[in-house]
Amino acid sequence: MIKQNHAATGDMEVAATELLHSQQQKVKNALLGVLAFKSGAFLCQLTAFAAFSFLVARLLASDVNSLVMSHFFSANTHYEWTLNVLVGALVLSLILNLFAHNRLMALQASSLSDLEAQLHGAFKQGQHALVRQHSHFYWQQLSTEHLHAMVKFISEFQLQKWLAVVTPLLLLGVIAYVNWFVFIILLVCLPVVPLFMIIIGKGTKHLHNTYFVAFERLGSMFANRLSNIELINVFSANRQQTQRLEQSSNTLNSSTMKVLQVAFLNQTVLDFFSTLSMALIAVYVGFNLLEEINLGPKLVFADGLFLLIAVPMVFSELKQLGNLYHQKAAAQVAASELASVLFSSQKSADVLQSPSIDWHDFRVVNTAVFAKHLFVENGQHIWLSAPSGAGKTLLFEALSKQRQASHQTTQKVALLT
Repeated sequence: MIKQNHAATGDMEVAATELLHSQQQKVKNALLGVLAFKSGAFLCQLTAFAAFSFLVARLLASDVNSLVMSHFFSANTHYEWTLNVLVGALVLSLILNLFAHNRLMALQASSLSDLEAQLHGAFKQGQHALVRQHSHFYWQQLSTEHLHAMVKFISEFQLQKWLAVVTPLLLLGVIAYVNWFVFIILLVCLPVVPLFMIIIGKGTKHLHNTYFVAFERLGSMFANRLSNIELINVFSANRQQTQRLEQSSNTLNSSTMKVLQVAFLNQTVLDFFSTLSMALIAVYVGFNLLEEINLGPKLVFADGLFLLIAVPMVFSELKQLGNLYHQKAAAQVAASELASVLFSSQKSADVLQSPSIDWHDFRVVNTAVFAKHLFVENGQHIWLSAPSGAGKTLLFEALSKQRQASHQTTQKVALLT
């Protein structure tokens, strides 16, 4: 039995992985378009930073009044093109980010509709047999939280993971041209951030799974006790049930705090290494400008200012990935829950179908319901009587094609409850 449970758990994990992978493949092309917009906006921001650094350097080296007045009243100034580049790059960056945001919202709505359609298909196939396997609070949590967690993972997290690779490569290419020594510093410091992020996030899936289970249990228990409040009053069990609710609430609070602790730890580590790397670069730029350090090429003020403005953008993308890293664990838990629902509602390829009910060795999948010979004549009325829990409802659900069984009739069947 233990081996069977481990096998079933392994099958669910494989099914959850395949479900996430299939959803990622559906949105991959659209997500690459969003990535192109985001990368273009990043390049525009780098261009704006370069133009801004150039203008600030010239402001410090010339008369401020003549610079500003010449821009507005003279058409032949050599600063005008830099100001135009600065404004144009910022406007273009804003437009590209707006396009990327709208496209991402449309992609998320499409993914959510697709997952909801799969869930509704499972409801249509399993009907009462599927719904009664869990509490209504479980289904509410599945539709309002789990589906959204999967959508955020396949859209926001996947996009940010690509951006965390593309933007450092773009910036490293520019910085390698400006100063190779800063390029080496970033080449050493950048991998440290995702490395610690992965190490800390290893146990996040288990924490999220524990949190969702505790949340579902508390909600189901509260709804159950609320619907049976009269029976609780009759037996004077108010204090006992209140204590059980408090225990479930404390369990949920403990699970929530553990998830938050990991999130805060992850953010603290990211901030520490990002700040340390930026401080190292800032010290190098400062001492290089003062000619106290001769490592690397000599920096001018515009280059140093550009480095100090542009480098934090890379670490901000990595920190954003760290903030979204918990979505991966939440999506894995959500995919496992959804995959179990979709898997239980799928028809098995080994089902023996026939128009009449004259079956040998009939059994209902994953239950103890079994019949050596099941035979029902056309027009026959049968009274089925058995103790509670003997499997009467399971048998009817299997006969009405709501639950997987070894045999299935090809005729139309209705289960009236």
